[in-house]
Amino acid sequence: LFSQSGDLGSTWTEPFSLSQFEGNCIDDDFTPEGAVPAIGRQGEIFVSWGFDEKIYFDRSFDNGNTWLDEDIVVVEQQAGWAMEIPGLDRCNGMPVTGIDNSNGKYSGSLYIVYADQNKRGTDTDIFLVRSLDQGNTWSEPIHVFEDDRNRHQFLPWMSVDEKTGNIFIVFYDRSAYNDLRTDVMLAVSEDGGQTFSRYTISESPFLPPGPSKFFGDYNNIDAYNGKVRPIWTSYSNNKLSIWTALIDWKSKL
Repeated sequence: LFSQSGDLGSTWTEPFSLSQFEGNCIDDDFTPEGAVPAIGRQGEIFVSWGFDEKIYFDRSFDNGNTWLDEDIVVVEQQAGWAMEIPGLDRCNGMPVTGIDNSNGKYSGSLYIVYADQNKRGTDTDIFLVRSLDQGNTWSEPIHVFEDDRNRHQFLPWMSVDEKTGNIFIVFYDRSAYNDLRTDVMLAVSEDGGQTFSRYTISESPFLPPGPSKFFGDYNNIDAYNGKVRPIWTSYSNNKLSIWTALIDWKSKL
């Protein structure tokens, strides 16, 4: 659903249904979820979500008054957005939408980052798709991180620096280990999502708490003019904790 306010949140418009398919409300693959909007330089609204093993996309060019007659299927998500990761009570690969609002070479490019898993549930990877025509067409999925050991990378979030256009994605990674130890990884693209460099930003790995404790559903990240602030959850000594890293991309990592 979409609703907007023109008076700093005092009043809101009647909700309008963006998704063509209603789905259900049991918080699983047949529930439409993951609607994270991105706003263009001229006020355009772009949003994607996961439903029924697909990622859908809709947009508005007139402040949310009208939307596409038919949602665009961006990409197949073979495992759906709800997935199982060993050591967690639940996990998701919901899409996050971003747009390049910079004055750079890739200005106007749309991006969607998401996680997907093979049908056996033994390998989870992070993918990005991009559009250069305001969402009419989308690229083939680009691997943000793919290891050759069938290990899990999961729970991504993305920020597109509106000053530089650089893409920053934070996610969990187990590629360095044979057990459930988990690192936090930052992937960076300076060429419009065509290629990524990757860095481990957590000081040490952690072991997740197991399915008996709720670990959380999301990470987050924000980037502005090279100042990058990822946020993630960690676990040690029977306690959950929230962490960040202070990254100045001008000097890199």
